[in-house]
Amino acid sequence: MSITSHYYGRTQNGEEIYQYILENAAGMRVAVIEYGCVITNIWVKDNTGELRDVALGYSKLEDYELGGVFGAFIGRYANRIEKSRFTLDGKTYELEPNNGPNHLHGGLRGFDRRMWSAEAGDDYVRFSRLSPGGEEGYPGNLRVAVTYTLTRRGLLIAYDAVSDADTVISLTNHSY
Repeated sequence: MSITSHYYGRTQNGEEIYQYILENAAGMRVAVIEYGCVITNIWVKDNTGELRDVALGYSKLEDYELGGVFGAFIGRYANRIEKSRFTLDGKTYELEPNNGPNHLHGGLRGFDRRMWSAEAGDDYVRFSRLSPGGEEGYPGNLRVAVTYTLTRRGLLIAYDAVSDADTVISLTNHSY
């Protein structure tokens, strides 16, 4: 198992983005970036033993910034919230609409359009950030992390989230 990192690009806001490449003993490789916790590539051996990238994605950071969700970490809420509002504990919360009148995949700047702090271990990369209360209209400060671990058999994705208030949450990865 090995993990390497290198400069991937600079966001339109001037933030430097790094890519982390995890590789296991079988030669499988997974590449992820700090922007949106995006899985940019998944290379596996085909039936002839050649490595092939099987993940849909983009070749440039700018395409992810423009709203491409291929490979991205989706949240605070994966899916649509009708009419961009929900009621929790008797209180109605208004969210940012970004899909007609609806709220889709965390809003105008969901988790897929945020910078994340990275920590690399022996066989994993963990991305974390604080989503402050009120971000995109959601209640509660939410400490959230996603960990990508490459084992001998494949890729594991683990989500961790803790809020200081009742909130809604639905996390996923948008790799195809």
